[in-house]
Amino acid sequence: MIHLFAIKYASQLDELKESNIKDLLEAADMHTSYVTEINKGRRLSKYVELKA
Repeated sequence: MIHLFAIKYASQLDELKESNIKDLLEAADMHTSYVTEINKGRRLSKYVELKA
């Protein structure tokens, strides 16, 4: 699900620095190591089209 989140909000996440993404994860009570997974989703967003 973290990849889907990153794909859906890739354009907004692209505007954030990595430290801000870590802050976002901490606010969501998630481990900061998920930055890697968010970055994977952001990269995948160029190739994926979400269905409703």
